[in-house]
Amino acid sequence: MGFFKLIFQLLLIAVIVVSVVAVYFSSQKQQFSSVDLDSYVENEVSRAEPVATLSKVKPVTEQEIVDLIAATAGTVTVSGVHHSLGGQITYAHSLFLDMSDFDKVLEFDTEAKLITVQSGIKWSQIQQVIDPHNLSIKVMQDNNDYTVGGSLSVNAHGRFVTDGSIINSVKSIRIVLPDGQVYNASPEQNSTLFYGAIGGFGGVGVIVQATLELVDNIALERSTRILSFNEFNNYFKGNILNDESVVLHQAILYPPSFESLRDVSWRKTDKALTDNRRLQENEDEPWWESVLLTLKAKSSMMHRFQKNLVDPYLYNDEVVVSRNLETSYSLRNSGFINSDESTMVMQEYLIPVNRFEIFVFNLRDIFSRHQADIFKILISYLPQNHDGLLAGASAQVFSFKLIYLQGKNKQSRRQVEAWTSELVRASIESNGTHILPYLIHDSTRQLYKAYPASNKFFELKRKADPADRFKNLFWEQHRHAVYASAEIKLKVPVNSTGFQ
Repeated sequence: MGFFKLIFQLLLIAVIVVSVVAVYFSSQKQQFSSVDLDSYVENEVSRAEPVATLSKVKPVTEQEIVDLIAATAGTVTVSGVHHSLGGQITYAHSLFLDMSDFDKVLEFDTEAKLITVQSGIKWSQIQQVIDPHNLSIKVMQDNNDYTVGGSLSVNAHGRFVTDGSIINSVKSIRIVLPDGQVYNASPEQNSTLFYGAIGGFGGVGVIVQATLELVDNIALERSTRILSFNEFNNYFKGNILNDESVVLHQAILYPPSFESLRDVSWRKTDKALTDNRRLQENEDEPWWESVLLTLKAKSSMMHRFQKNLVDPYLYNDEVVVSRNLETSYSLRNSGFINSDESTMVMQEYLIPVNRFEIFVFNLRDIFSRHQADIFKILISYLPQNHDGLLAGASAQVFSFKLIYLQGKNKQSRRQVEAWTSELVRASIESNGTHILPYLIHDSTRQLYKAYPASNKFFELKRKADPADRFKNLFWEQHRHAVYASAEIKLKVPVNSTGFQ
């Protein structure tokens, strides 16, 4: 094993040296950094779609939000940390509510395992509060630098096998509607508002507060196995889905052939921890890691290097860690890069379990024909979920999360739009859905096919927001066509909310 590690280290050094020389001049032009926002010009994390706003405000209290909405009559947009990529956080000449300072813990009940927070708080901040009490977040995204409000607005999910999407861990929310009124919403009270605002992409109002369920911070043991893609479904059903000890699960589908994958599962265990850290440190990576990630996204040789040498080394040792440690990775720690010329972007598709192989065949064909620069595909499982007016998992599904490199020039955008449109069509033909808070190039007809309950959402929006104040570029793309559809009958009176 010592010889193998030595060979790996020598090869890694060689790759780094060659990579640095190869990209020296281009790297002088690129600035790999976190998001920099100019005043009154808002952007999402890729910095590909800047939008001029009328004003920008960073509230710190609920009353400030109420007063701002009540005192204005124009368009309102809302954002946490600017990570939604599909236009959900921006609209020209709007009042832009930046919720990043709206981040307080309001209540924390260790006995009931509940925490109530303002919606601008990041998952990492919650973890810092609850970890000393050996408690863990029940459901969250794979990375902890998103805000709670943003995660609720997209009804996000992570690698949790049994718990599904975030909506399943929310006891209640508070939301400010366009008339400045504040309502409590839960599965029992104002339930339509609850199921519409969670997963509503900011189209109904401002979620200002959430009460979330917590669980024990247990020890987890990692197991991993390499499989061909056509073996995976049966293996998952027999070894993951029916194993109650499995808490987290994800598989890596390797480019460029997409013929094999690495299954990575985390099971409950009584074994001693092999890593006693409580939470990830999540320090910024050195500049050369961004260069390597760019090369890996574009090079089939680097893909093979990752699959056949790097990952066997990384996944070789026995690992037992706390649940909090494994769920506290940041987006940057997971390999996000962004430059003036290109950015790492994600898309996601939910495909019924029994259509797994068909969809893999389709995406392999699409990526091959378009020569797409796919970095990797992460596969996780979601149980059937009818909760939420825009719920994506109407059956047991596998989530295909695509991570790819996209140039910021028009030609690169057209290339991505071409293969994305084909993937959306392939997912719908597989009775699946495309997840909306990404750079998805879909038509309104495709949205309606993928989300047949979208008419109910627009009924709620007309009821809660009759003046159509809560806009963003995403909803504007589809709103008029959906409202005008002869298939949708708006039966809700527009002059009264009727909420309690």
